[in-house]
Amino acid sequence: MARLRFLSRCLHCLSLALLPVFAPAANSKPAAPLIMGANSDESSYIGSWTRMIHREAFRRMQVPMEFTQAPLKRISLMAEQGAIDGELSRAPAYGAAHPEMLLVDVMLMEATFSIYTAKPMPGIGRIEDLRDKGNLQGAYTRGVIGCENVLQPMFAPNRLTAVPAAKNGLGMLAIGHADFFCDSSTGMLNALKAEAGRKGLQPHKLFDLGGKVALSPYLHKRHAALVPVFAATLKQMKAEGLFERYWLEAEKMTSPP
Repeated sequence: MARLRFLSRCLHCLSLALLPVFAPAANSKPAAPLIMGANSDESSYIGSWTRMIHREAFRRMQVPMEFTQAPLKRISLMAEQGAIDGELSRAPAYGAAHPEMLLVDVMLMEATFSIYTAKPMPGIGRIEDLRDKGNLQGAYTRGVIGCENVLQPMFAPNRLTAVPAAKNGLGMLAIGHADFFCDSSTGMLNALKAEAGRKGLQPHKLFDLGGKVALSPYLHKRHAALVPVFAATLKQMKAEGLFERYWLEAEKMTSPP
């Protein structure tokens, strides 16, 4: 409890110090909402969970905010063009490739990038094994940098297909149009928890592409002053157990009746 009170006092002081930065002047028009990019539908597991976290965080910061949804690659392009103000959760490789986006250094969750198949493939345990079988066709979710950075240098373009979302990759595996599919564990969780995913192909995870990575929010550099406030708010919420509570709510929302 003492730690929670300390975090609360720190957050209060930080908010007061930065209030002139974000508070609108008297008689001015309301501030335009920040636009946060999301690639997952609100009805999805991760999509609903991350939205709950962000709604509460921005409410506490008294900063108006709205979500916009698009495929992952489109969200990345919107960020590069300055058309959105932030993203709900991305891996460190994304920040390294997009200097215009600033890390909000609070881990929401961990994720892995993995190779999935319709059935086990004995004797194949590395990406090089897939590459060396020249007749195998792969797919990956467009914009998932953890997959793109590994697959694109190793496979000829005619051996790879980029798809908008995990459900499309699973569909390709199911009908034999792809021999393997790469996506993040969060994308796969969304797809497999959806009604179509529960009824469709249950893929086999062949192997991971490296270890776990932290997923965190990002804000556009024009909002640099908001980054420490956002981070402090998320840390306070995490200490209060809200991340876990929202996770259980999201699980309930996306589970079959």
